[in-house]
Order: sequence, then C-alpha cells, then structure tokens
Amino acid sequence: MSRVLITMPVAAAGLRRLEDAGHELDLVERPAPAEFRARLARADAVILRFQALSRQDIEAAGKLRFVARHGVGYDAVDVAALTERGIPLAITPGANAIGVAEHALALLLAVARRVIGHD
Repeated sequence: MSRVLITMPVAAAGLRRLEDAGHELDLVERPAPAEFRARLARADAVILRFQALSRQDIEAAGKLRFVARHGVGYDAVDVAALTERGIPLAITPGANAIGVAEHALALLLAVARRVIGHD
C-alpha cells in the first residue's frame, strides 16, 4: 500500500478514488516546514498545491516515488533534485483554464465599469 501525502483540500470524490485504489492518505493543509518534512519522509507520493518542495525536502524523503502538483506552475518544486532521483512530476495543465478566463473577464468588466467605486 502506498502512502500519499496531500497538502491541500481535495474533493471527497478524489479522496475516495485514491482510497479505492488502495492508497493510505495523509491529509494536512499547509503544514509548517518541519511537519511537512516529517510527513514527507513517510510518504511514497505527495500531492502539492501551494507547498514548495525543495532539494532538502526531496533528500529527506527516502521513500518518495511520485510528485503531483495541482496546477500548472512548478517553480516552487526543485525539478533537478527530482530528476536526479528519478522521481516523476505531474502537473494539471488546463484544469482551471475556464475559471481563470471567467475571472479575468469579470475583473476587466469591473475595472471598465468602475464597479468598486459604485459599490
């Protein structure tokens, strides 16, 4: 059984899918650096959102075999350190593209119509 560290809220359906696949879940939202590293040391995989993943974190994670980043940016993840250890990194491009576009248009309209000033 693989232990999956998850550092952000995940929909119940997503958690169920992981559990149904036989994974043991370790859920902690935005852990402090020391707590994150301690939990990561016991994890086979980690799902990140805002949490950074440094070379020191990766070196301390002897069991780590897979990293997933919920989102498209991975600038806070030390890709070179993962590559050296042969650990794959997955991202989710396009997962929230429509929501981001809608938000951008809403902000554009708010500025154009001075919504804040009329509130």
